[in-house]
Amino acid sequence: MHFIKPWVTDAAYWTLGTLGDEDWPVVLGASNRVSYVSQFGETKEVPVFERFFIGGQDTLRGYNATGEAGFPTGGKVYDILNIELGVPLARERKKSIVKIVAFFDMGGSWDRVKDISARVGSGLRDLKTDAGIGIRFVTPAFPIRLDWGYGFNHRPGERLYQINFGMGNLF
Repeated sequence: MHFIKPWVTDAAYWTLGTLGDEDWPVVLGASNRVSYVSQFGETKEVPVFERFFIGGQDTLRGYNATGEAGFPTGGKVYDILNIELGVPLARERKKSIVKIVAFFDMGGSWDRVKDISARVGSGLRDLKTDAGIGIRFVTPAFPIRLDWGYGFNHRPGERLYQINFGMGNLF
């Protein structure tokens, strides 16, 4: 198989203030991920397992990854923005071991670059948005994430919220 799949990822964090003393920081984090995949040479089509399916724990947390957001057969182009505001609930040795987060996600996946739309809505080409709350636990092995996300741009008949469980940092 012959295909190319470059990506660009950026993340930034800002301490907005502290709760009580300086040991309890309130942190705003933002991440943007952009990528595309394209076949070349003898490969006539991008394999389905190399396409971008968005929704679920690592992208749009208010949508299911089974076609509620993005191109139904997997996009060849995608862009995801995640924003989180985190407040520590428990700290140990100046590290947050439990924190609560509020989040906002926006993104989409498209079959072609010319299909990209900056319109937010429930259409196939539209960007999807969601917001929600979550809790983060830091264990000795890996971080654990539990999120409840509400999607703002669902089509009729789709469940308006998702509960997601994830391991590792989102960004």
